[in-house]
Amino acid sequence: HIGFDRLAARGGVYLRSEKTGVFEMTAHRGLSVAFAMRWRSYRVEELPDYSNLRNGRNVVFTASGVPPQHREAMRGEGLRCVLIVPVAVGSEVVAALHVGSGRVDAVPIAMQTALESLAIRLSGVLVHFQTQERLLASEALFRRVAESAFDAIGLIGEDGRFRFVNDRLCQTFGYRAADLEGPLFPQLLSSEALARK
Repeated sequence: HIGFDRLAARGGVYLRSEKTGVFEMTAHRGLSVAFAMRWRSYRVEELPDYSNLRNGRNVVFTASGVPPQHREAMRGEGLRCVLIVPVAVGSEVVAALHVGSGRVDAVPIAMQTALESLAIRLSGVLVHFQTQERLLASEALFRRVAESAFDAIGLIGEDGRFRFVNDRLCQTFGYRAADLEGPLFPQLLSSEALARK
């Protein structure tokens, strides 16, 4: 039997805008420029059976099952069947994988399963990126607050070495930030070290 992947060398990846909720194409393969431009973005409500996608379930449709303007675009591209697999982070759909075929009107279960597996992996990657973004934003906020604080602030790792010092800490103990990168915290506060300052 011929796999859907050989039949459907066409598709796109859409990311959902947090601000507008619109799905925007970020990559595509095997589609004409005109079709890609026509479908560069869409609202979920524009799809047949959109409640499935909104609820994190696959959407499968044929050219005969879409509104006339979409039907003409699909037929012009030679597409008979489209599968949309949502990529969810938690309960929120953040992206969608689209694949289409010009030869069949149904999507084999094996193809759906493979794309669902890929969507789960992508979800994990997106969660990782979101976590990293939040961590960097939190770190930047901490640095802004700590640098503007009147108090001396330093973060010490499990190994006893400074991970962060603000200007006030440096001024209080008479060190430059670079001086605090290597020594252990107790060594810096020893009476001998303080006497040398």
